[in-house]
Amino acid sequence: MQSLRKKGKEKLRFRKMSTKISNKDYKYFKSLFLECIKENKDIANSLNEIYRHIQVFFFNDRKEQNIGGSVKDFLNLTTIPNYRDSHPATTTSRDKLGCILFFIQHMNEYTSKRNDINDIRSYHKNGIFEELCHLVEQKGDSTDLPESADELFRLYYKLLGDIWIDKGFEIIQNLDQNRNHYEVYLMMMKAYPKSWFERFKRFYEGERDPIKYKENYIEWKKIYTKEIAIANLISDYIKNLTFMFVIKKFPRKILSYEEEKILDNTISMGRMNLKSKKELLLNDIPLVEPDIKSIDESIFETPEIFFKFILGFWKCYKLVL
Repeated sequence: MQSLRKKGKEKLRFRKMSTKISNKDYKYFKSLFLECIKENKDIANSLNEIYRHIQVFFFNDRKEQNIGGSVKDFLNLTTIPNYRDSHPATTTSRDKLGCILFFIQHMNEYTSKRNDINDIRSYHKNGIFEELCHLVEQKGDSTDLPESADELFRLYYKLLGDIWIDKGFEIIQNLDQNRNHYEVYLMMMKAYPKSWFERFKRFYEGERDPIKYKENYIEWKKIYTKEIAIANLISDYIKNLTFMFVIKKFPRKILSYEEEKILDNTISMGRMNLKSKKELLLNDIPLVEPDIKSIDESIFETPEIFFKFILGFWKCYKLVL
């Protein structure tokens, strides 16, 4: 933290971007960022080594007009980016400049709707730590994907043309996010295992009804193409698989008997999620089973390994031309 916050030469800086943000909220969330840095020297050292400057912009909500322009100016972009997703925070980087957008009203509204969070402060802190971990994982440039990912995009353009190319780009983005969360989850679990588990377990406990998911999958094939629907399905399968690989490493010794039962239930539900998606996939591509079974943890270690595998998989099963 000393190097990141050295007086007069701060690499990590904070800026309140809206008059709607109270000083109390600004100081509270800023203190959580600093606390995460102070408590995790390995993350702080990595950020210091990778980045020339890290800027945290605090906005009130995503409707504010100066969001894209602020990022464009800070990262020296040629175009104004558009942030349309619904997450309370977004992290991006370029040329060893790191940028975190934090939406305070969105975060407060999101947590106020949850009745299953026992410790709001811990939940907020875990979300903030995730963004710092993403900066480490991005290694200074969030757009720097391997050549195999670029080739996949070119193949999608050839397949989809101007009409559906955004869908191809979305599939590649989702695949990249699913892979990079493998790295991020491991960092988070190492630092704050219980709060990480408490925050993420609900997303993998079978909340998404397999019957409803199957209905969505059938609808994708009607709206888009069979190839896009299958790509979405495999991306979701990989997302579940990422979490399963990480959660199996969870340090059980820190859990009580009751907590360990919850962990086992989460793992069991995760297996059920994987099984239901696998069955959908086998209905459309029966010969894919050996390749699905062969997916191991090693493919998630780097973007190069991951997208080389994905490109080969997509070509083999003619998901792209």
